[in-house]
Amino acid sequence: MLIGLRCRTYCYKALFAFVPRCGINITPELKQPMGKKSRDYLRGLISKSGGKVGLNIVDTDRYGRSVAEVWIGNNGAKELVQSKMILAGMAYPYERYKSDCPSWDAVKASQEYAKSNQIGVWGGEYEVPWNYRKWNK
Repeated sequence: MLIGLRCRTYCYKALFAFVPRCGINITPELKQPMGKKSRDYLRGLISKSGGKVGLNIVDTDRYGRSVAEVWIGNNGAKELVQSKMILAGMAYPYERYKSDCPSWDAVKASQEYAKSNQIGVWGGEYEVPWNYRKWNK
């Protein structure tokens, strides 16, 4: 189940919550332009992989949640969800946590491509989610 930045996955009947913070933490809020589109894009990625994801847990955040790279398999190839979200312009990379992300180079390359081609969040003058949250509490 996908909930904003958080995703829940069931493993051996135990619930594990994780934040796909490696590389992306920031998707537009649902009330922002691109918010619902970003959510739906993420749901579509997971759906296309049959609802299955692979996790590379790399850290634990201050709330005790696992921080992970999230991988999906499409046609036998493994793809990094964070990178796909950013490449499609549906999320922002978060430089603050790049040291948590073993695949940061792929995430950064995705941002550079999306930004230079003005894809998604890079295609307009959108307020970044961290400022939106700050001013719309």
